[in-house]
Amino acid sequence: MATLRQLPSGKWQARVSKDGKERSIGTFRDKKEFRIEAAKVEARIYYGQTLNDRNMLFEDAMKDWLEHKKANVKESTFVQLEVIVRNHVLPTFGHKKIMTIRRPEIKRWIAKFGELDQNGEEKYSFGSRLKYLSVMKSILHYSVHELEILEKNPADKLKVPVQDSVALKKNKEVKYFSLEELNKLLDFMKAYKHQRFPEYQLYYMLMYFLSKTV
Repeated sequence: MATLRQLPSGKWQARVSKDGKERSIGTFRDKKEFRIEAAKVEARIYYGQTLNDRNMLFEDAMKDWLEHKKANVKESTFVQLEVIVRNHVLPTFGHKKIMTIRRPEIKRWIAKFGELDQNGEEKYSFGSRLKYLSVMKSILHYSVHELEILEKNPADKLKVPVQDSVALKKNKEVKYFSLEELNKLLDFMKAYKHQRFPEYQLYYMLMYFLSKTV
């Protein structure tokens, strides 16, 4: 049975007893919010399910996930995962309680990797950002279905923004041949003899056609 006590702040702190031990199930704004959560917790106890550890850090869940991956993927893949987690995931989320991580925070985190540097280039490629988000999703998925810490995955169906890549392409300088360079290229290709079909000027005709296309 869950118990409740009011804090000086006016909020309500709830605890539940399982196997003779008292465990906190969180702090709530009012009794109605507490009753909703208490019903879920008591149902989990009744059916012998694992209680959510509201104080577990993301870093601890990540370590458990890495151990799981180490036993199920190739060594080279595991090394890549460990590097991604250490350099790009833990600095932002490692110190946080995993139950406090919300979807908007994850969106802001992945968006930062798509920002442009001083040269107008993306700090990280679109492919790299896909990998980082995939790792984050996998850790949270593991926390839901294996550790049973979370009720749902806050990164579920989240995608890497593609508009950053489109905007970057628009901002890149367009490179082109000068008229003199183009004529040199066409002259070369006109004289070029294909090894198998020396009588045909396939490449010359293609480049000539493209040079006249607006």
